[in-house]
Amino acid sequence: MTSFIFAVTMMLYRAKLRSTRALRCEPHNGLKAALARYRRTGDEEERSEVAAAYAGLAKYFDTPARGAWRDKLNADGSWVEEPAPGSSMYHITCAVTKLIETAEAGALPATE
Repeated sequence: MTSFIFAVTMMLYRAKLRSTRALRCEPHNGLKAALARYRRTGDEEERSEVAAAYAGLAKYFDTPARGAWRDKLNADGSWVEEPAPGSSMYHITCAVTKLIETAEAGALPATE
């Protein structure tokens, strides 16, 4: 599941690779999808996917400036140095809200 962080965001267009950057939308969408699968199945493997997706999303908050976040990750693991748009935080908040709702519903057991 964490491989989606390095996924190609704009795949093939006329058989040409357009971009190898990952936007924060891959991790937040991955977290929401993993949560939906886990809530539906309760499967331990899906729970692990939730944890992996959250860890992937958390990387976008590893910044020198507290309270800031990143928006674009290059395929080599380096960050695009630019201001992150405010819309990124909206999408991140939506994903984290789903995580909190799942945990509060008792559908997501605590980890050590």
